Amino acid sequence: MLSWDPSLAIGVPEIDEQHRSLFDQAARFDAAVRAGVQGKEVRELFDFLSRYASEHFEAEERIMREAGYPRLASHVLEHAEFRRRLATLLPHWESEGDSTALLMAVSGFLMRWLREHIAASDRAIGDHLRSRSSQPRQ
Repeated sequence: MLSWDPSLAIGVPEIDEQHRSLFDQAARFDAAVRAGVQGKEVRELFDFLSRYASEHFEAEERIMREAGYPRLASHVLEHAEFRRRLATLLPHWESEGDSTALLMAVSGFLMRWLREHIAASDRAIGDHLRSRSSQPRQ
């Protein structure tokens, strides 16, 4: 299982804290799956992760808009793809029940996506914000 580590910090305190929380919740989901938690508890974790990811994406997109981030459109598409994938996994879980294999796949997807997205796409936001703050004001 992957977990948050300081190398994933992008230098934006609000976003870094949200990322840590997302990793914590994804780890909670993974632990619940490994412990055999089923039904209502898994649904609550799905719902929470979906809601929290949306709130986080909205905050991140607001920061990018305010900063004039040049890759905003492609970053928003990445967020939309995450939402779409998560939304397609829920019906699979609902139809298959508490299939350990499916829940492990969901957990793996969450952790991989978070790590890869933060390490590449979100890091670019931090780089952009730092470069803007280091430029002289006119």
